[in-house]
Amino acid sequence: MPRRRFRTLKGVLSLWTRTPMFCIERGPLLVQTLAVCLASRVFTETEFVTDRLGAQIAECLGWKFDRVVTPLENLPCAGLTHIWALGKLAACSIQEKPFVQFDGDVLLFKPLPERLTRSRLIAQSEDFPHFYTSNEMRRAFDLAGFPVGANAYNGGLLGGSDVALVRAYAWAGLEAAAKLRDHAFSGTLASMAVEQYQLGVFAERTGVPVGTLLPLHPTHDEVTAVGYAHLQGGAKRDTHWVARAEALLAREFPAHHARFLDRWPSLAALTARVGHEFSSSYSGSAPLGGELLHHLQGPGAPHRTNAAVDTRSAAAGR
Repeated sequence: MPRRRFRTLKGVLSLWTRTPMFCIERGPLLVQTLAVCLASRVFTETEFVTDRLGAQIAECLGWKFDRVVTPLENLPCAGLTHIWALGKLAACSIQEKPFVQFDGDVLLFKPLPERLTRSRLIAQSEDFPHFYTSNEMRRAFDLAGFPVGANAYNGGLLGGSDVALVRAYAWAGLEAAAKLRDHAFSGTLASMAVEQYQLGVFAERTGVPVGTLLPLHPTHDEVTAVGYAHLQGGAKRDTHWVARAEALLAREFPAHHARFLDRWPSLAALTARVGHEFSSSYSGSAPLGGELLHHLQGPGAPHRTNAAVDTRSAAAGR
């Protein structure tokens, strides 16, 4: 029986390699290969927004998209390259039809439900409020002109059915990021502020609610129903989760797995740039919402809860 495809929103993936937060690592790139393969099953149209190196990586690993564009090569971001969310915001800002942008560590086993695809603004879920309460985060809010007390949203999924509205959100985030130039915020803290917290601020200012795939604390049944996993943070570097992702890639997409094994040595030679802040922030293996990882072996896999505690602070980031 052919797989049912999602026919309303375009699936978008972005990769900005020009930020110093980017580095070539086996675990994240293998997970991203799996994410691309799964997305090809649930979207009828996909687009990759990247720069020249990102396009070369996609070609090397055989990532299949209907369209590959490289506007991030010339993203005007002097003094802001550490804010890695700018690549995602820029990708949102150039879209011309309804879309959802999925992170490279998001695994979509099912099409997104209609209740979500009708939403004018879309996110994965609300985010934990205590990640946004540090003095440094509050200082960033003040500089960006954000009120305190708005909801923040996890940007594992980001987009909406009202493309003009989503583009306005993206431009507001890019403008907010520019206000943080010349201030010593970490790239992760600034990214959380201008992408995730700013979405809540934008929703309040426009009066448009954000539709979410999952609640803040999803149950196993809720995760199973939507067929969604997000290997946030250290999970995509943790040997346990990477091994499960690789087993799934080998079983469901053997040609892509074989190509990854063949091409990885040549990519591994390009590891001169290392995202130290990103790597050190995610030395642990517990992603935010570890319960979202139950589907790493596909729908119907035994329920497993990652018992490790997520101890990241508001400055630790995604």
